[in-house]
Parts: sequence; structure tokens; C-alpha cells
Amino acid sequence: GAADREIPALGTDPYPAGGDARVLFAGNVYTRDHQAEANDVLVAKLNEIGELLCGRGCRLYMIGFGDVSQVDPGCVTYLGAVSHDEAWNFFGHADVGIVVSAGSFMHNNESTKIYHYLRAGLPVVSESGFPNDDVVRNSGLGFVVNNGDMVGMAQRIEEAARASWDRAPAVRYIVDHHTWDTRVDVYDRVLQQHSL
Repeated sequence: GAADREIPALGTDPYPAGGDARVLFAGNVYTRDHQAEANDVLVAKLNEIGELLCGRGCRLYMIGFGDVSQVDPGCVTYLGAVSHDEAWNFFGHADVGIVVSAGSFMHNNESTKIYHYLRAGLPVVSESGFPNDDVVRNSGLGFVVNNGDMVGMAQRIEEAARASWDRAPAVRYIVDHHTWDTRVDVYDRVLQQHSL
């Protein structure tokens, strides 16, 4: 995975009016027909985090695809599926971006939302379990919490929402190391060295 080097300019605020900090989960929660177990786990975690954030001045919002029929609207506000370009506006107007894992270690699945959140300058709170957890740590813009620790995650989300972050170094880190352009550069160098 990677993020775009250039992203759309920030547009009109897409969130409902309200004074709570905006905590965003952007992604696929799968369906009952395809990866039902992952759907169960992800939705349960989002509901739990949303409930834990109630009364803490934070509201959990969700955009993306998948079966959201079990998402608790009292704890999580689902804003629908949006295009790639529209998603940047949600990132830019959020206070914290979150990542939850469908298992204890997703050895075959990076979390691409980490790259996107950080490229937009959005602080990240991620549940551990992804091969690219280190990107959050290296960026200096967020926290990685122990897998399965939703209470700790809610605490870190609240902390991230209230913190005063210097976002520019994290954006620069992503642009320098984790855009599609930098990925292509690696392949280009390898192919140039080994071309016949």
C-alpha cells in the first residue's frame, strides 16, 4: 500500500454539526457473504470503541464498504461509502483516524488507511497487528495500542484528539517514504539494475 503524493484541496466539512471530536474509521468491514468472521470482529470493535468514547467528548464516524447492519447507530455514525477523492475531505476534517484489526496479526495485509490518514496530517490510533504498525510510530503522529485493548484504544483516541500535534513532519515522512511514487522508484531502480 501507499498514499498519493498530491491530494485534493480541503473542501467543505462533510460531518454533521456537533462539538465532539471527530474520530474516523475509513475502510472495508467486509460482508456476511465474504469474510463474515472479519465483519463480526471489526464491527464489534467499532461498536465497543464508539460506546467507550460516548461521554468523553468524542464521536466515532465510519465511511466505507461492507455489511454495517450490526453497527450500533447510538455509538457509531455511518456516513456511507465515498469515493477515493471524497475520502480526503473526511480525513482533513477529522481529529483522529483509527485502525482496528480483524486478527492478532495480519501477516498478509498492511493497513493502507495508515498511509492515507498520515498523508492528510491526521493523527492515528491503531490497534497493533499490521506489518506496517511501525509507520505510525516512525511518523510521530499517533499511537499503536496492544491488540484487543479497546479500553486502552479509547484512552489513546481521547488523548490524540486533545493533543497539539506538529503534523508537518508526519506528512513529509509519508511523502518521502510511502507514496506510490516512492514505491515505483524502488521497482524502477531494481528493473534498471537487472535489465538485459
